[in-house]
Amino acid sequence: MNGLIRRGLVVAAFVGAGAVVPAMQVGAAAAQAAVIQETQTFSGWDFGNSPKEAKNNAVKDAQRQAAISGYIPAAQCVTTFTDSSRWGPGYYYGTAVISCTR
Repeated sequence: MNGLIRRGLVVAAFVGAGAVVPAMQVGAAAAQAAVIQETQTFSGWDFGNSPKEAKNNAVKDAQRQAAISGYIPAAQCVTTFTDSSRWGPGYYYGTAVISCTR
């Protein structure tokens, strides 16, 4: 008899959870619909006399591209990739990718 009661309670708990989860999903969907954010990536490249300078110049170039597209504050952007390569003595090429959200 106790096993039958336990099974009934377990089934009731699953049925109750099944009724609550869709309501939570609808609430979450409504909250997300209120704030729609747009994310875009931008890439930049430039040269410099050191790897650090080349990377910094490349990030600045990517930020200029983002500003042209309307992502004005740099706080909206996150640097996702930077790299530099040596092209010659004291001459480096840098690339950068940033992801911006508004």
